[in-house]
Amino acid sequence: MFEKDLVTLSKRVNKKTMNGVKRKIAERHQRMRKISDKDMDDMVDMVAQIFDPVLKKIGS
Repeated sequence: MFEKDLVTLSKRVNKKTMNGVKRKIAERHQRMRKISDKDMDDMVDMVAQIFDPVLKKIGS
């Protein structure tokens, strides 16, 4: 969904920007396919450890 919004916004800027955004999205998908499930779980846990305290502090 976020990716579609980026493409829509880039269309409004110009065609070159739109193509660049589409290319970067495709490259990101390529990189994500190379990451193993275990590594992805480790990254999610690491991000959660960083953001959970921050979100709790913001919420209180």
